[in-house]
Amino acid sequence: MTDKKSILNSAGSAGLVLGGISIAYLLLGWVINLTGIHGILGGLLSGILWLAKFIVCIWLMNYFMKKYYASNPGCTHGELFKFGFYVAVCSALLYSAGYLAYSLFIAPEMISEAMDQVMESYSSMLDSNSMESISNMMDKMPQISFFTNLIYCTLFGTILSAIFSAKIAPSNPFEEGGDKPADEQ
Repeated sequence: MTDKKSILNSAGSAGLVLGGISIAYLLLGWVINLTGIHGILGGLLSGILWLAKFIVCIWLMNYFMKKYYASNPGCTHGELFKFGFYVAVCSALLYSAGYLAYSLFIAPEMISEAMDQVMESYSSMLDSNSMESISNMMDKMPQISFFTNLIYCTLFGTILSAIFSAKIAPSNPFEEGGDKPADEQ
């Protein structure tokens, strides 16, 4: 059995890496936008970057969980899941904070441009009260995006943690002790 401090230290380090990769992706997208690459090429490049980030983050989550399991021989399925959950929370918190800073300081015009497009697209379908509500909501979009990213990334990481912990350290509920590592079964 590993202690909570050990789990949190390891999870914090892994979460920094995963959150850092997501922030790097965000900044690379900003650089691509600054260079003026738009249209099909810009969309293709952004799509390739997103796919690369997605695959690398999934692979790294699996890698960190396997590494943690290998370095903690008595680690149970539940402890490994808990480690993955803590990684997800740390990563989500870092990325959400990075996105908040990005939307407030680096590219504040991003939200206003998106809202202007929404207003143009739906102006014929919305009454004046709806238009006013949307413009009032614009001031709160960075905070809304922070919490949306935090919840989404945490849920995604928790699902990955559940999948990987079951594959790395499968549990057998019929054995005495219940939660033993796969190599002891």
